[in-house]
Amino acid sequence: MMEFLYKFTYDEDGAITVDWVVLTASMVALALATVATVRTGIFAASANMATSMANIDLGSTP
Repeated sequence: MMEFLYKFTYDEDGAITVDWVVLTASMVALALATVATVRTGIFAASANMATSMANIDLGSTP
């Protein structure tokens, strides 16, 4: 029984998986925060562009 507990205590299998899960979760959180920050500015810029394009006077065609 003591040998089992010793092996269980010092077994590091799966530790790298935990590292990758934490790293991936932090990258996803960073991406979501970036999208949330940039989203408002992109919507405003596209609205300004649409207004500018709608106000262009092309004149009459002959």
